[in-house]
Amino acid sequence: MATGVVITVAGNLFSVLTSQEFKEICSMFGYESKVEELADTVSTINAVLHDAELKHQELTQGGREYIERLKDAVYDVDDVLDEFNTLVRMENGKSNHQTLKKVRRLFSRSNPFLVCYNMFHEVKKLREKLDRIAKNRQQFGLSDVFEPPKERKETGSYVREEGIIGRKADTEAIVGLLLGESEEHQSDVQENVAFVSIVGMGGLGKTALAQLVYNDDKIKDAFEVRLWVCVSNEFGMEQILAKMTGKNVGLGMEQLQREVRNMIEGRKYLLVLDDVWDENHNKWVELKDFLMLGGNGSRVLTTSRLRAVAKAIESNHMYILRGLSDENSWRLFERMAFEQGKAPLDHDLVDIGKDVVKKCANVPLSIRVVGSFLRGQHKSKWLSFRSTDLRKLGSSKDGQAEDADGRSIEDVGDDYFSILLNRCFIQDIRKDSDGEINSCKMHDLIHDLALEVAGKETLALETSVFKLDQKIRHLSIGNDWCKLLISPSICFGEMKKLRTFLHNDRPTFHQEANESYVNMICSNMRRLRVLDLTFFGLRFLPNTLGSLLHLRYLNLSNNYNLTILPESITKLQNLLVLDLRNSCVRELPKGLRNLHNLRHLELSGCTNLTHMPVGMGSMVSLQTLSKFVVAGKISKHVKTGQLKDLRSLVNLKDRLEIVFRSGFSYDLAKAFEVVCLLNNKVHLNELVVRWEENASDEHNKGAIHEILLEGLRPHCNIKAIEIRGYKGVKIPSWVGSLAVFCPCLVDVSLHGFDWLYNLPSLCQLAHLETLELSSMPNLEFVECDDEDASSDSMSATSDRLSFFSSLDRLELINLPRLKGIRSSVFSRTEARRKLVAVQSFPRLIDLRIEDCPCLTTVPRCPSLKCLAVTEVHEAFRFRGIDDDSPCDSTIYLDDLTIDREMFSAAADLFQRHASSIESLDLSNCKELKSLCGGGIEQLTNLRYLNLWNSINLDLGEGDDCGMSPWKSLKNLRKLDLWSLSNLIYLPQGFQHLTSLTSLRIDGCSLESLPEWLPSLTSLSSLCLHTCNELKSLPKAIRHMPTLRELEVSNCKHLTDRCREPDGQDWHKISHIRTVIIRSK
Repeated sequence: MATGVVITVAGNLFSVLTSQEFKEICSMFGYESKVEELADTVSTINAVLHDAELKHQELTQGGREYIERLKDAVYDVDDVLDEFNTLVRMENGKSNHQTLKKVRRLFSRSNPFLVCYNMFHEVKKLREKLDRIAKNRQQFGLSDVFEPPKERKETGSYVREEGIIGRKADTEAIVGLLLGESEEHQSDVQENVAFVSIVGMGGLGKTALAQLVYNDDKIKDAFEVRLWVCVSNEFGMEQILAKMTGKNVGLGMEQLQREVRNMIEGRKYLLVLDDVWDENHNKWVELKDFLMLGGNGSRVLTTSRLRAVAKAIESNHMYILRGLSDENSWRLFERMAFEQGKAPLDHDLVDIGKDVVKKCANVPLSIRVVGSFLRGQHKSKWLSFRSTDLRKLGSSKDGQAEDADGRSIEDVGDDYFSILLNRCFIQDIRKDSDGEINSCKMHDLIHDLALEVAGKETLALETSVFKLDQKIRHLSIGNDWCKLLISPSICFGEMKKLRTFLHNDRPTFHQEANESYVNMICSNMRRLRVLDLTFFGLRFLPNTLGSLLHLRYLNLSNNYNLTILPESITKLQNLLVLDLRNSCVRELPKGLRNLHNLRHLELSGCTNLTHMPVGMGSMVSLQTLSKFVVAGKISKHVKTGQLKDLRSLVNLKDRLEIVFRSGFSYDLAKAFEVVCLLNNKVHLNELVVRWEENASDEHNKGAIHEILLEGLRPHCNIKAIEIRGYKGVKIPSWVGSLAVFCPCLVDVSLHGFDWLYNLPSLCQLAHLETLELSSMPNLEFVECDDEDASSDSMSATSDRLSFFSSLDRLELINLPRLKGIRSSVFSRTEARRKLVAVQSFPRLIDLRIEDCPCLTTVPRCPSLKCLAVTEVHEAFRFRGIDDDSPCDSTIYLDDLTIDREMFSAAADLFQRHASSIESLDLSNCKELKSLCGGGIEQLTNLRYLNLWNSINLDLGEGDDCGMSPWKSLKNLRKLDLWSLSNLIYLPQGFQHLTSLTSLRIDGCSLESLPEWLPSLTSLSSLCLHTCNELKSLPKAIRHMPTLRELEVSNCKHLTDRCREPDGQDWHKISHIRTVIIRSK
């Protein structure tokens, strides 16, 4: 029985019912009292639900059924009010900012729709239903008075002194007060018992300070008895005495007083009362009178957030605790946030951290919480904290900060996900190239537990036939889900209360059925909040989609035939997320601007999108707009959105791609419209600007591109920039000084700069990790030094030795004039030439060079792991790794077509790094006839081999003489063979590949598979693609127990032979778990 979700719903309901806006509407029709009664009922029910959450294990079956009825009623009220609020927005100009005047007009007596009357009539019925149900609560032992459980942490006297920073002076001051070391405190020494109070706001470390004092050597020597009592909310003489003795309260007051008297009477003692809240003076008088039994010089030290407590105690001294100094605050943050408690070399991260510490206002607990949370987090999370108001930051479980002002629901969701991940509820996470998690798994046991907790409201429909009922509100479906339903039309008709419709796989039923089912969903499930229709093969959507007024999330991604959206979608006033990724939508609805609440519009992969609709500048809630298309040649009657619409979308995050369509034209007289379009988007991480071929008229093309790109300067926080198809002669000022305007750049991709002769200085970008350059016909050097930049001093020159210090990936493609990575006009002396010669990419891991015919060498790459080379100068050598530097993992050798000498160079490379190369790719090696003697046999650690389009290659050479290179490749796991016209039979040497798990043969002239195929004892996946000479499968394939997946695609003789159940070869492969047969 899960009540957590409905408790949230009830809480939101109460907020709506008590809001000023809602009260004003009700007052127009005299319904104030009715709505107030409903608010009271909802408040009562909220308390009952909280109580039920605490007592769920004690409830009887009748009690559980009662809670289910209560939950249903709460959901019904939520649906009615949500629909009402939506209709209000729709009728008031489809705006979130409706005025009272518009509201009066909507709900006037002459309004034909009588929305108000119908809504209140429905609310009245629901309130009566709620009242009837709520009255029965006591029958099941449930209360309408909810007191959240007290979770104050019990404190003790132990403290690790090294863990406390910046409290030495405070400790000495408190010790002085307790011992009366100063003249002004000498009078206290004569008293039997004196009281000292430490007072300060929460999180300052009052308890830690008291612990330091309690364990101070002077205190230990001065006091005969020391006692520690954590008071918290349990204040009373009997409770205090019980904790002093360590006995149970049940002993009775008389026994407790006797035991405490024996402990302290006539003895000098120190009693610490930690975390005191009670201000009742009478209680303190009673306790103080008893504590006066102690010997002279006894002391009571209290800690409290409240000065009123110290006054009630009538403390001799009140010590007001302040925050840490700035220096100590930073020391504490360093310890909590950084590995080994020391600030890293990343100066940006240090600067961000110092800004965050300032926001923590020198409060130790806040610093600890934030530091612990940020430890190991991506820099984006640090930036998020820097821009967050932390004044309301407090302690919470697992180091999570409490929700503070300005945090979006997405940020809160990220935190929840992190909690689940840290607690191992989620595992096997996969991250994209930016380090963002894009998929994860849940252990079966956790999954079953989650379903059990979710109760009858949630159903994951995957394998067994099921009849859905009205109780289900959240439905998750698997593959072939409609086959699992008993009469889909009936089930859809019954699921009227469904709020969530998700599915996990691609449906395999027919396209027409898909669209029919979607129509059923939209017609029957009017209460949906979440609708996932990804991979449904949809061509169009029904107009009834617009009737889903409650919808917040709509996923239409990967519907490759979907070209248009119904205009009715603009009625979905509550829509927050619209996902259209990888669809073929050509245009967006004209009224899209009416979706004022839309926060995420996903358009990645929408390559057919021709333009944006008018008025997108008013969609100021947008946080995600992955693509913005500027129209090219289009009908004059079609109004389109303008580039200037981007200016007002200040909340955009993550990635923005701006595409200028073919035929785009621009009036140079309107250059002012594109000034400063993007530099107000603080949270934008990645910017892509792309001009299609012929994206603007030939006349003034260069000038147009220059003006537009100048106006698209991003905020200085930008992390990645990609520019394609730029035809300007000059580069904009901000592109020419990226280190100044975009100092945080991590990725830079520049493609198709036809007139660019010299790149801006990129090695000054301290954080640059990826650099991609392609299609620049005039570029000669990646980095150019000028005379003025050089210096005669050796130190200035040596600073240049380790350039691109953070770069780990470099891609150079189609640069016909590229001569080198760096020109060095200053290296005229022999000494300078030697210095330049040893320049290196210290962290470069991945290097790809393609179609650079003038390039002869690259600097040393001591960390290189992945290398791809194609169409370089015939004198090119692997000088970057031709020494003894490590090459740990992978080398790709692409397109070795220049001459045999080049392959000899590769053989030398194999010999040098034979023990480390795990992956090898040989493509378009048209002169390569054999692998024997080429050094491949030395790659004993090779895991993956890809051979492609080597038309003269004979894989079987060496079989007859025992020189087969395959004998040495005993660790090979994956082998891909593509377009090898000489491959008619698999070579005998393949029998040595006993570790091979995956074999793909594609576009080869293979005529048969051998009966010795079971010799590949580890093979689990076999893919045969476009092998049109292959007539049948071998009988021996039946004796391959490890083979779990077989794919036969576009093999004209095998397609029919392998079909289930009567294909001629089906009996040979029927034991294989996954068989995929495709004709194309």
